[in-house]
Amino acid sequence: MPYKGGAPAITDLIGGQVKMFFNTPGTLLQHVKAGKLRGLGMTSAKRVDYAPDIPTIAEAALPGFEAYLWYGVYGPKTLPKLLIQRWNDTINRFLTSAQAQDYYRRSYMHTVGGTPEAFAQYHLSEIKRWGEVVKAAGIKPQ
Repeated sequence: MPYKGGAPAITDLIGGQVKMFFNTPGTLLQHVKAGKLRGLGMTSAKRVDYAPDIPTIAEAALPGFEAYLWYGVYGPKTLPKLLIQRWNDTINRFLTSAQAQDYYRRSYMHTVGGTPEAFAQYHLSEIKRWGEVVKAAGIKPQ
């Protein structure tokens, strides 16, 4: 069933109208800790320190399963390399700052940072990986 946002889906999950729901730890762990929900599996490759009792999906049911929600910064294709490098340096400095580390830790996320080239490679590998999943599942665009 499609939802207009995570909040209505979580409400229905807690109320028993939905049997399972994928979302970020930042939105669901508070309900797990309060005893309203049960964590069935994390999509990370290894168990996470903030929820060590919740197995990975690979452990619980699907060996090899691993999926991450990730964010990136994008700009126009014509962006000058000097500006790209300046933004990248600034973003990497921010990601290692105490303020950012505290925020991401409290949100149950971790930072990666890196080079624009490494990010571009990662992005392309994710497109390929999930494209193969979509194709194998026979999912058609709507």
